[in-house]
Amino acid sequence: MNPLMRLVPALLIAAACGPDSMASLEQPPAEPLDSSNDGLAIAGNSHVIYRVTSDFVSRDTLVSVLDSLQNNQNDLDAFATAPNGSWAAVSGGARWYSGSFPSATRTAIESYIAGRHKFVAIDFNSAGGWVVVTTTAQTYGGAVPQSLKDKIAEYRTNGWALEDVDVTTDGYVVVGSGGTVSYSLPGAHPAEAVLYDRHASKRKVRQVDLGLDGSWVVVSDQETAAGGIPDRLRGRLRTMARERRFISRVYTGRGDNYVVASHGTASPTSSSVAEAIEYDVGGKTLWQAMTDAKVPGLSIAIIENNQVTSVRGYGLRKAGEEDPVLATTPYDLASLTKYVASLTTLTQVDEGKVSLNGDILTSPGPLISAWRALGQNPGIASGYGMPGTALPAGITPARLMRHRAGMDPQGGSPDAHPNNWGEFSSNSRTLNQMFGWDCGSLFGCSYGDATWAWVTSAPNGPSTYSNQNYLVLMAIAEDASGKRAVELMEQKLFSPMGLTNTSARVPLAASFEARTAWQHDTDGDPRSYRTLYPFIWAGGLHASAGDYAELVILALNQGTDSKGVSRISPSSINAMLNGVDRNAGFGMFFEGGNSALEGTDRSFNHNGSHTDRARTWMCGNPTRGEGIVVLTNRGTDAAVDSVIKGIMTRYTAKRGWPTNCQ
Repeated sequence: MNPLMRLVPALLIAAACGPDSMASLEQPPAEPLDSSNDGLAIAGNSHVIYRVTSDFVSRDTLVSVLDSLQNNQNDLDAFATAPNGSWAAVSGGARWYSGSFPSATRTAIESYIAGRHKFVAIDFNSAGGWVVVTTTAQTYGGAVPQSLKDKIAEYRTNGWALEDVDVTTDGYVVVGSGGTVSYSLPGAHPAEAVLYDRHASKRKVRQVDLGLDGSWVVVSDQETAAGGIPDRLRGRLRTMARERRFISRVYTGRGDNYVVASHGTASPTSSSVAEAIEYDVGGKTLWQAMTDAKVPGLSIAIIENNQVTSVRGYGLRKAGEEDPVLATTPYDLASLTKYVASLTTLTQVDEGKVSLNGDILTSPGPLISAWRALGQNPGIASGYGMPGTALPAGITPARLMRHRAGMDPQGGSPDAHPNNWGEFSSNSRTLNQMFGWDCGSLFGCSYGDATWAWVTSAPNGPSTYSNQNYLVLMAIAEDASGKRAVELMEQKLFSPMGLTNTSARVPLAASFEARTAWQHDTDGDPRSYRTLYPFIWAGGLHASAGDYAELVILALNQGTDSKGVSRISPSSINAMLNGVDRNAGFGMFFEGGNSALEGTDRSFNHNGSHTDRARTWMCGNPTRGEGIVVLTNRGTDAAVDSVIKGIMTRYTAKRGWPTNCQ
């Protein structure tokens, strides 16, 4: 089992149960990652120290020290602020103190300087407890939790090198080399979920600062998550990431004061796909590209050898707030839902309940029968602007999924206001939507042009993209299974595959919505309310990038998931990957030909777009067992498309694909 997918779902349990449930995560892995292969190379070509120092004791002395370190290109090895605002700084064999710095802590520092120790950390908690840690020794003073002492002793016993230590009155964070991180932060500390996420998603935690005032900063590679810090510091850390300036040390002080040191610039190593993307999206860093395009939040999942090997979140769940995007953050998927709806349909094909190439009018179920009878009745059809013509022969599930059933190309980006969500509990919901009956006088319900579903040209002609294909497909699946389409997705895919960060429910469960990425317009501003897409199988799914990538693996691996369990038959997957004489498959399109069957070395892709709400993309190559998923929480325009296409271009070039997923 992929260790990433073993860890990530447990975040939900930990968030609900509190710190005790995270005890097992305090233990670093028995074999820490090789820190020489962590994805980033740091060039010590320039040292810069950024600071705001107005509230520090002996401010003029501090400014002089920091200026000297920068001018002489010396590392700031350790810096600490005591509760009284005094400070100490260490660089190599030199050290400086402000007036009123605690004498016992100073004595410990002097002892280690005399012994030529290399400093790891000097830190205080709000009660005045302190710790001084070097690469080989440590000294404690005042009220320091025994749990921290025990954890550092464990690191020493196991030979795990220490890189950072932070202490609170009742908890701690210990960062080790090679990606190890241990922590115990009672009281539902917000940094806890971020640390868990970064550890579980195999991101290297490089710096942690737990402020005396409750503020916190976690730097993982160059992605920063923080709470309670001043806007100037938040902006500085973002700017450093955008400009490739490596974040070497972060220290918060009283008020809005801080010291941030950079000992060089960062670039990706040749081995890391994730970092290759982070440092080259159309010639920009990913952070710069997101800023320029006003993308508040974004997630990327990478698949290699039919396994999800990387899931990373960037930015914020909602602009103007502090919640960071996590690996487990769900997004509005928009039309990426169609691929999942197609997979769900194939489960019914495999069970013999749906005939992939059978005419749906041969033995129609109750929903399809009602749709045909009502839609062919001129008196009823005319009232809804429908043509009132007879449905032709040749409408099949396969043609619906390939957009070749002759369906009228109705589109739009329906906007289901929260006041309309109760309508989705109606037993006649699917039939209503096929005629546009969910709209009309209901407050805030605007389907745009998408008012009805009907076949208006001969089936098996050119591919004509239409959301209504998937409304009809949803009715077929509900007729065949006797279940709601949403329940069918859950029972056949989401639950058995353990996809706890995926939902097609309307409304979303409150706990699920609370951690779902908010929707933003094309200026990157948050919408005043969340809207849900009413045509569930056409574009109503929410999922994290990691969960969606697990579903993509089914198309990459002949219907077998990342755990080796067969979910869909190879014959059904091969039908999905074959457009026959067009470039459209089931919930996907092909590059460079009419199929993406194994051996062709072609890719499939699909994108999703909800105006002023979401922009998403997925791509996979079955021959290589590789793929990528990119999700954003921003509306569609050329700017966000340039970011996503830049990611796709960099990814496919790095992996050596013959296509670029566009």
